[in-house]
Amino acid sequence: MNSTNDPEQPGFVYPTTIDIKVFARRQEGIRDQEGIRDIVKHVVLGVLKPEDLHGIHTRESSKGNYQSLSCKVTANNREEMDEVFGRLSAHPEIMMVL
Repeated sequence: MNSTNDPEQPGFVYPTTIDIKVFARRQEGIRDQEGIRDIVKHVVLGVLKPEDLHGIHTRESSKGNYQSLSCKVTANNREEMDEVFGRLSAHPEIMMVL
C-alpha cells in the first residue's frame, strides 16, 4: 500500500475504498434512474478499472424532483480520486458530488 507522498500531510492511504454520492435534478423525458446510473458508470470507468467499481445504488427524492446515487469505488492513488470527482463534478447532468 502507498500512503500520501508527503508524510507531513494527513490523508488517505492508497489504495482506498470510498463512497461517492451524486445528486442530479430529475427532468422527465431526459433521464431516469438508469440514465444517471449510466452517466456515473461511464465517468467512473473512464478513470478506474471495472473491478474498482463496487456497486451503484439510486434513489429518487420523495417528491420526485431529484435523484441521488451512491457508488463505492477503489482509488489506487490521489490522482485517480481527484479525476473521478473532477469529471463527475464537471458533468452537466450532475448537480453535486460528495
